Amino acid sequence: MATAPLSGPGRSVHDLWLRHARDGGIFEEDGTFLVTAVTTGSHEVGWVSVALTATADVSRLRDDQNRIEFIARSNSGHAICGVTAEEYDYWVVSLSLT
Repeated sequence: MATAPLSGPGRSVHDLWLRHARDGGIFEEDGTFLVTAVTTGSHEVGWVSVALTATADVSRLRDDQNRIEFIARSNSGHAICGVTAEEYDYWVVSLSLT
Protein backbone atom coordinates (compact mmCIF):
# COMPACT_ATOMS: atom_id res chain seq x y z
CA MET A 1 0.00 0.00 0.00
CA ALA A 2 1.09 3.57 -0.68
CA THR A 3 -0.48 6.95 -0.04
CA ALA A 4 -0.66 10.38 -1.64
CA PRO A 5 -2.31 13.48 -0.13
CA LEU A 6 -5.88 14.26 -1.21
CA SER A 7 -4.81 17.85 -1.75
CA GLY A 8 -1.95 16.90 -4.08
CA PRO A 9 -2.02 16.92 -7.88
CA GLY A 10 -3.99 14.08 -9.46
CA ARG A 11 -1.09 13.21 -11.72
CA SER A 12 0.94 12.16 -8.66
CA VAL A 13 -1.78 9.62 -7.86
CA HIS A 14 -1.59 8.33 -11.43
CA ASP A 15 2.19 7.94 -11.23
CA LEU A 16 1.99 6.17 -7.84
CA TRP A 17 -0.75 3.84 -9.08
CA LEU A 18 1.13 3.12 -12.30
CA ARG A 19 4.23 2.03 -10.40
CA HIS A 20 2.22 -0.34 -8.19
CA ALA A 21 0.11 -1.66 -11.07
CA ARG A 22 3.24 -2.49 -13.08
CA ASP A 23 4.88 -4.17 -10.09
CA GLY A 24 1.68 -6.10 -9.42
CA GLY A 25 1.35 -7.48 -12.95
CA ILE A 26 -1.87 -5.69 -13.91
CA PHE A 27 -0.91 -5.05 -17.54
CA GLU A 28 -0.83 -7.48 -20.43
CA GLU A 29 2.01 -7.20 -22.95
CA ASP A 30 -0.18 -4.96 -25.12
CA GLY A 31 -0.96 -2.67 -22.16
CA THR A 32 -4.56 -3.85 -21.68
CA PHE A 33 -6.24 -4.40 -18.33
CA LEU A 34 -9.70 -4.24 -16.80
CA VAL A 35 -11.04 -1.28 -14.84
CA THR A 36 -14.20 -0.41 -12.96
CA ALA A 37 -15.04 2.98 -11.54
CA VAL A 38 -16.34 3.33 -8.00
CA THR A 39 -19.27 5.70 -8.39
CA THR A 40 -23.06 5.65 -8.46
CA GLY A 41 -24.24 3.37 -11.26
CA SER A 42 -20.82 1.87 -12.00
CA HIS A 43 -22.02 -1.62 -11.08
CA GLU A 44 -24.26 -1.47 -14.15
CA VAL A 45 -21.21 -1.05 -16.38
CA GLY A 46 -18.96 -3.56 -14.62
CA TRP A 47 -15.42 -4.28 -15.79
CA VAL A 48 -14.29 -2.48 -18.93
CA SER A 49 -11.27 -3.53 -20.98
CA VAL A 50 -8.92 -0.60 -21.58
CA ALA A 51 -5.36 -0.05 -22.74
CA LEU A 52 -2.66 2.00 -21.08
CA THR A 53 -1.47 4.73 -23.44
CA ALA A 54 1.05 7.56 -23.16
CA THR A 55 -1.79 10.03 -22.51
CA ALA A 56 -3.69 7.87 -20.00
CA ASP A 57 -4.30 9.46 -16.60
CA VAL A 58 -6.27 7.44 -14.05
CA SER A 59 -6.72 10.54 -11.90
CA ARG A 60 -9.63 11.36 -14.25
CA LEU A 61 -11.58 8.42 -12.75
CA ARG A 62 -13.56 10.45 -10.22
CA ASP A 63 -16.46 9.47 -7.97
CA ASP A 64 -19.55 11.50 -7.02
CA GLN A 65 -17.46 13.56 -4.57
CA ASN A 66 -14.82 14.34 -7.24
CA ARG A 67 -12.31 11.96 -5.66
CA ILE A 68 -10.20 9.44 -7.53
CA GLU A 69 -11.73 6.00 -6.96
CA PHE A 70 -11.35 2.90 -9.14
CA ILE A 71 -10.20 -0.70 -9.23
CA ALA A 72 -7.97 -2.14 -11.97
CA ARG A 73 -7.62 -5.86 -12.55
CA SER A 74 -5.41 -7.99 -14.75
CA ASN A 75 -7.27 -9.63 -17.63
CA SER A 76 -6.61 -13.02 -16.06
CA GLY A 77 -7.97 -11.86 -12.71
CA HIS A 78 -4.76 -12.76 -10.86
CA ALA A 79 -4.05 -9.23 -9.58
CA ILE A 80 -5.84 -6.02 -8.64
CA CYS A 81 -4.60 -2.51 -7.95
CA GLY A 82 -6.93 0.32 -7.03
CA VAL A 83 -7.18 3.78 -5.60
CA THR A 84 -9.50 4.89 -2.82
CA ALA A 85 -9.90 8.18 -0.98
CA GLU A 86 -9.62 7.93 2.80
CA GLU A 87 -9.89 10.94 5.12
CA TYR A 88 -6.71 12.88 4.15
CA ASP A 89 -5.01 10.62 1.62
CA TYR A 90 -5.48 8.54 -1.48
CA TRP A 91 -4.55 4.94 -0.86
CA VAL A 92 -3.09 2.81 -3.63
CA VAL A 93 -3.71 -0.81 -2.77
CA SER A 94 -2.53 -3.82 -4.77
CA LEU A 95 -3.16 -7.48 -4.18
CA SER A 96 -2.14 -10.71 -5.85
CA LEU A 97 -5.03 -13.17 -6.05
CA THR A 98 -2.96 -16.24 -6.87
